[in-house]
Amino acid sequence: MRLRALLLSGIMVGLAVLLQTAPIWLGQPVGFALAILACLPMAVAAAADPGTAALALPAAALLCGLFQPEEGWIFGLTNGPFGVALGVAVRRGHSGWKGPLLPAITLFGGMALLTWGVGFPALGPNLTRLGLPAALIACGCFALVWSALCMPLARLLVRRTRPGLESWAGRGPSR
Repeated sequence: MRLRALLLSGIMVGLAVLLQTAPIWLGQPVGFALAILACLPMAVAAAADPGTAALALPAAALLCGLFQPEEGWIFGLTNGPFGVALGVAVRRGHSGWKGPLLPAITLFGGMALLTWGVGFPALGPNLTRLGLPAALIACGCFALVWSALCMPLARLLVRRTRPGLESWAGRGPSR
């Protein structure tokens, strides 16, 4: 892996950590709005070079966990993998119903693992009281809708940044 790709990975890690930990620094309304965008640096990294995303994801989750352990779990199991899946789907050129499918499955799995594996309720504490089938349906619907909403944003962001990132990462301009 080239040095520039490692630098790209580091930059995306820093941006993702800043966005994910924004509720700590800015409070709930503004910080939460920024934290839900923490998947986008991972999408950019994965679309530019999947190897950088493989390095960036655990590094960002660890750094988020140093600021607040819950944020590390949230990023490491939901936002980070979701962003990587968005970037991979954009890189592969998936469109239509196939585009948001991989990110939605990734987000659903992360939310289920976060809620029932770690014990941190992904969609709020009242969801787990509904029972497992209802909670899984709610998580699945949320993951699919959120993925469908984020996919055009990730495509736009990658399309705008791809020429500069690819030449900066050392692969030359995209065609």
